[in-house]
Amino acid sequence: MARRTRRDPRHDVLFEPVRIGPKVLRNRFYQAPHCSGLGDVKPFSQAEHRAVKAEGGWAAVSTEYAPVSPESDESPWISARLWDAADAANLGLMAEQAHDFGSLAAIELHHAGAHCYGGESRIWPLAPSQLASDLNMHIVPRRWRRRTSPE
Repeated sequence: MARRTRRDPRHDVLFEPVRIGPKVLRNRFYQAPHCSGLGDVKPFSQAEHRAVKAEGGWAAVSTEYAPVSPESDESPWISARLWDAADAANLGLMAEQAHDFGSLAAIELHHAGAHCYGGESRIWPLAPSQLASDLNMHIVPRRWRRRTSPE
């Protein structure tokens, strides 16, 4: 016969709803961003991976890190990506599946600055300064400059 265990009352708070800005999580289980290695290469698997957690009761699930522009391309490392409308649609799959199970969906926006390899985009990285990367001395980024409008 299976033993039945009772939850320690000190943990009851974990199962209470919590408000984050305009949204309410049904409990306090938030799956933090973590890399699965599926990224933009396997968006359906990425969505299913997060959906399993949502189905299991997590109130919020998050993508792995998502570089926000081709200047933040870290290929060959696999990540989620948010460069264009196609990437947004891929990430939308995960959001839809999380919502199907009543969970909120989150994204970890990312820009690695001087440390981007540009393996897929072939675009030189963009950073606040032209200091070489501490991780790869052969990468010296372009310096970001604020665009000014002519007066």
